[in-house]
Amino acid sequence: GKRAQTSGEAADQADALLLLVGHREFRELKPEDFKKRMAVPLAVDCLNVWNRAQWEAGGFSFFELGDRHGRMQGNAAP
Repeated sequence: GKRAQTSGEAADQADALLLLVGHREFRELKPEDFKKRMAVPLAVDCLNVWNRAQWEAGGFSFFELGDRHGRMQGNAAP
């Protein structure tokens, strides 16, 4: 298959947008850039860096899985 060249292309008809790495270009994504491209407006922030209110105001269902240090919640490791 064809590889997406941009994050927007990767979101075309996607069922969810997941933040899995802390690279600046991904931390700075905005909901308005993706809402119309996606099949389902669902954002999952595994690093807890996106602004929940901004994503929800943009029409997304929003879930956070990580803490502010990029660890999964419930992980007892330091």
